[in-house]
Amino acid sequence: NTPIYVPNNTETLFDVCNRDNAKFNPPLGSTGEQKILVLPVDFTNYPAPDNMTEVLNTSFFGSSADTGWESLRSYYYKSSYGKLNITGTVLPVYHTNYRASYYTNNEQADYEIIKNALAYYDQQYDFSEYDNNNDGLIDAIYIVYSREPDYENDNIWWAYTYEYYQEDYSLIKHDNVMPSFYTFCSYEFLFEEVSSGKPLKYNMETFIHETGHVLGIDDYYDYDPSYGPSGCI
Repeated sequence: NTPIYVPNNTETLFDVCNRDNAKFNPPLGSTGEQKILVLPVDFTNYPAPDNMTEVLNTSFFGSSADTGWESLRSYYYKSSYGKLNITGTVLPVYHTNYRASYYTNNEQADYEIIKNALAYYDQQYDFSEYDNNNDGLIDAIYIVYSREPDYENDNIWWAYTYEYYQEDYSLIKHDNVMPSFYTFCSYEFLFEEVSSGKPLKYNMETFIHETGHVLGIDDYYDYDPSYGPSGCI
C-alpha cells in the first residue's frame, strides 16, 4: 500500500506554456454562456438516422431527465456550480456524398469535412455567433459522424480534439470567423453501455471528456507506462 508519486520533473500543460512564455488561452471560456456548433455528418454507406439532429439536440442541450444521466450542458452547468452554461446549435446533417472509406486514410479528412460543411451552410447560419470571445475564431465545433468507431485500428474513426491549422485561413473564412478547435466523435458513442451497467438513454461521457480538452484540460491517463507510475485517473 505504499503510495506511488508522479516524478517531480513531470511537466504539466501549464509548465510547458510558462517555459515557452506562451499565453494559455483555452478555446472555450469556462464561465458564462458559451455557444458551440454541432455538425452531424453522414456518408453514403452510413446514412444518418432520421432522428439524428433531434437526438443530438437532446444529448447536448437537454436536461438530466432527458438523457438518463446528464446532457453536455447539464453536466457542465452542475459541475461549474452554475457558472458555465453551454448552449449552441445542431446543424442539419451534412451529407458528404462519399463512402466513409474515402476518408479513412486521408490525413486531411477532418479538415476537408469542416471546410466543405461550413461553406455549404454559410448562407444559412451566422458562424460569428459561435465566436464567444470575439477573437475571430469559432471556439468549438463538434463533428459527430454516422460511422461506428474503430476500436481495432489507428485511424480517424475515434474520438479526439484537435485544432484546425491552415496556412491561409482566408480560404475558409465565413462571417469574418475561422474554424479553430474541434472534436471528432462517432454518433455511436451516445449508445455505449456505461461501466456501471446502468441503462442510459444517451451516454455523453465521451463528449463530456472531449469538452474538457476544449476547455483547456489535458489528458490524465497514462501515455507512457515506462515513465512514472502505470495507471490513470
